[in-house]
Amino acid sequence: MGQRHPSDKSQAGSLCQKRVRELIPVAGQKLLRFSALQVAAVGLLAWSLPVLPAAAIGRNSYEKCASRLLNAGIAPAAIPASCASALHPDELANCVVKINGKTDITAEEALDTCKRVRRPKELATCVVDISKQTEASMASAVLDNCRRSLLPTRYSQCVVGISRSMEVLPAQAMAACIEAGDRISEFDPSFVPQNQLPAEPTPTPPAPVTPRPSL
Repeated sequence: MGQRHPSDKSQAGSLCQKRVRELIPVAGQKLLRFSALQVAAVGLLAWSLPVLPAAAIGRNSYEKCASRLLNAGIAPAAIPASCASALHPDELANCVVKINGKTDITAEEALDTCKRVRRPKELATCVVDISKQTEASMASAVLDNCRRSLLPTRYSQCVVGISRSMEVLPAQAMAACIEAGDRISEFDPSFVPQNQLPAEPTPTPPAPVTPRPSL
């Protein structure tokens, strides 16, 4: 076999470099076209998505409240005022739906009570937990006691715990726990109950002044 001349190698290298230079613009154009298509697709997708105004977003919780109460069987006439007056409409609806779905209490009774408490979520937990330990005939008493408690979750824990550990009737446990109330466990170090204050000393009248004899 004959040997290749050095000029042949240089010519081959030049042709290779030329081919590479020809391919670079083509690849760059394809990359640019692909990027442009991606940007256009993203733009079309963003343009097609609905843009909710701020007012519509603010109404979501009230809309959900009305829808859930309606599905629970609440009369349509009672729904607007109930949802509108609630500080947290979604919590109000959750309270009604949870109590109605997991106990024998009607949706109307649940709504009337859920509207009157500051912690509707805790109220629902209290009613459901205690109802598991009681009969259906005690539903009204359970609802009323959970409403009266300032800390419904703690109250339900008291009732359930005593009923289970000591085999006490739920009615007795409810009475004992509601009677104990929500006591204040911490006082200011300088605070002394009024009935423990020391009695104020009786003021001593001044001694009478004896007049001096006149000269």
